[in-house]
Amino acid sequence: MATPRSRATQRAALWVALVATSGLLLLSGLTLGAALPSENAAAGQRGPSTSGGCVPPGVLSPDSLLIPTTGPATTLAPGSSVTARYEAQLVTAPSGQRAALSVPSVTASFPTASGGRILVNLHPTWIHLKGSHWSTPDSATTQISTTVALAGGNSTLSSAWLAVQANTSYGSYQVQFRWQWSTLTVSGATTTSPWSGSISTSTVKAQPTRFYPAPYVGVLSTTPLTGAAPGSTFTANLSGNVSSTYFRILTESTTGHELDSVCLATGPGLTSYNASIPLDYSNGTALPAGSYIVHIHNAGAAIVVFKQVKVS
Repeated sequence: MATPRSRATQRAALWVALVATSGLLLLSGLTLGAALPSENAAAGQRGPSTSGGCVPPGVLSPDSLLIPTTGPATTLAPGSSVTARYEAQLVTAPSGQRAALSVPSVTASFPTASGGRILVNLHPTWIHLKGSHWSTPDSATTQISTTVALAGGNSTLSSAWLAVQANTSYGSYQVQFRWQWSTLTVSGATTTSPWSGSISTSTVKAQPTRFYPAPYVGVLSTTPLTGAAPGSTFTANLSGNVSSTYFRILTESTTGHELDSVCLATGPGLTSYNASIPLDYSNGTALPAGSYIVHIHNAGAAIVVFKQVKVS
């Protein structure tokens, strides 16, 4: 099985995704990116920490999306648009051939001749699969507001290392993903790419398109994401696959530098779980005012929760 990405790569990619998504929310039209508490909740115990995270190591599946394809090489005038779409398919599954997948936000990224990128953001969604048929495509479109020359070359669909999750235990079924793009000019001419190809090797530039999804972990609630006091405790109340397992919760700076990390072992029979970390440096000094990222990995190193927290 392929080795997961390094944490440094994960951190850098997550911040690129955060900035990209913020830009998409703030701007309309062309987006140019940089080149690139519950009664059942239980307080966790600190689990042993290793260079690989929490133990036991669990499964190490590349269960996020990073799918390259050849992008459009054309000049688009204002009023044109670029659309990205993806779909999923069951490869292997238990009897009944049904699956529900939680897909995080994903971004399609297209290089431009000037060195920027056009980004198409697709929101988080659930995909319901049955049998071996491809799912109904999920799609989004970015409108072009100024003339832009698309450079072709390597375009990607990425979940920024956030895991695709499933409503079942790990290894119950295998899924695969593919995506394509299309452009629409002002005159009404449409160009559509082939579906992206199959990938079997995990690298920093691509993840396998066929994989076992991470067991689902949902967020029921969190402590406030804005106005948190320095040195206070951030808590995410989790649901789903939270019983008899491990989580690694960590805080990072806006530059992707890890500030503190806690490994948590959960007990049996839980339906929800409070994953907590102090808003401190690892030496116990309170974090100063500013924005930070808290994210949570499951026992197999998949990133299942990603939150921005503002300390003031």
